[in-house]
Amino acid sequence: MFYIGQRVICVDDHDCDHRLALNAAYIVSNVTPSRFGTFDGLEVEGVISPPFAGAWMATRFRPATDISVFTALLSTVPLHERERV
Repeated sequence: MFYIGQRVICVDDHDCDHRLALNAAYIVSNVTPSRFGTFDGLEVEGVISPPFAGAWMATRFRPATDISVFTALLSTVPLHERERV
């Protein structure tokens, strides 16, 4: 599920007339529910949506992950214990 303002990463730039770039980060500006109930459509800031669909298929994106939580966890584990994992 995506929401407005969410950072997403493009995972599929096939057949998009070079409007999207693979592995590029975008901000969701609008979420459009599918008429068929299968996939949501996403509009992203700074990119013109496809004229035939009105929005990009949500399957072209994944949520951006903030890894600061994981790096903070690593800093609390002593180095000698990390080597055993």
